[in-house]
Amino acid sequence: MKLRQRFCLAYLLLQALAPLLCRAYDILPAQFDGSMMPYDFTATQQSVWPDSLRPVHVSYIARHGARYMTGPAKFTALEKTLKDAKSAGDITEDGLAFLAMIDTIRSVSDGKWGQLSPVGIGEEERLGKEMSEMFTGLHDGYAKVAGIASFVPRAIMTMYEFNHALALGNDSLDISAESGHQFSDLLYFFAVDSVYSEYRKNGAWKRLISTMESKNLSPEPIEKLIGKSMVQKIGRKHALKLVTEIYSVLQSRRAMGLSAPTTRWMNEREYRSCWYLSNLTHYLRNCVNPMAPDIVKEAVKPLVIAILDDIEDSQAHPQHHPFFDGYFGHAETLLPLLSALRIPGCHYNRTDYTQLYRVWQLQNITPLGANLAIILLESDTHNLYASVRLNGRNVNPIPGKGYIVSWSELSDYWKSGFAE
Repeated sequence: MKLRQRFCLAYLLLQALAPLLCRAYDILPAQFDGSMMPYDFTATQQSVWPDSLRPVHVSYIARHGARYMTGPAKFTALEKTLKDAKSAGDITEDGLAFLAMIDTIRSVSDGKWGQLSPVGIGEEERLGKEMSEMFTGLHDGYAKVAGIASFVPRAIMTMYEFNHALALGNDSLDISAESGHQFSDLLYFFAVDSVYSEYRKNGAWKRLISTMESKNLSPEPIEKLIGKSMVQKIGRKHALKLVTEIYSVLQSRRAMGLSAPTTRWMNEREYRSCWYLSNLTHYLRNCVNPMAPDIVKEAVKPLVIAILDDIEDSQAHPQHHPFFDGYFGHAETLLPLLSALRIPGCHYNRTDYTQLYRVWQLQNITPLGANLAIILLESDTHNLYASVRLNGRNVNPIPGKGYIVSWSELSDYWKSGFAE
């Protein structure tokens, strides 16, 4: 073939491939990762108490750090459908690429399902370091630190990584750590409280979510992977289930330390719609809400009592009790607690669920590594005050009050929420 002909052929080939070679995808917004968004350290704030107040106790209630996906069940139906489409010759180029992505996740997660990822370990190292530097009682001299964790390995590892960072800041700390099923009524109550567990599995909220899913989700993301004709065969309801599994895979990538999800798989509107449904689901299933105001309160009440009792004991007998009490659990531990304590931005308790997303956003409440810090402060005259921080941000724990409030007033306010 003459050189000119070869050149022309190469030119035509490049022209044909140009749309594929030049196609660019945008990174999907991290905030729509929802419950799988890694901790946002850029949003943290400095503590606000004056020098006239000194910290005398910290209660720290935390969710585990960033993790690998909990298991292949998160994408079982999707993987099977993609393989069936491949066998039938219906799978698209994007479908093949997504199937390869699932294989990569299997490889990365093998033997590590549900465990802290390097991202999560880094989060806890930094959270512990910042805690040590912020509170002089932890950074200088001798102090007692006590922690408990649920029996779940990622919660246990979170506690130990966090404690390790505290110890690096001060090796004089007296640190104790316990974990196991004996703490389930405090940290795993969402599963062991039979009434609440039944609500989470079969409550009326499920019918609402099913209706909202049908209205708000589009089958287009799965059509992109297996084509419209196969989507018609499997039916719209199953197709939307597969869309939620696509979202489950994509929202987990950053937490596992993989590259961020892009618009190759979903456009921003589609990704946001999945987040919208996930956001509402977490609220209805895990928070004090009009569908289950008392069920959730009763389930989280033992944890609230334990936190308040530990704080009171630490002040009654400071020489025998920890300066720092840590409670390491899960999003399902924190969400009921934060809503029951009426922490700003964490409770809604209205029936207009279509507007929930405007004021209640999961990624701001329980991102991976989420934590609530209750800091007891003592004045020179031995009066006790409190500062409350959520995910490193100062909050006004009582409506109409400032960042620093009387401890007795705050304790009474929280207790009143259970007397209503």
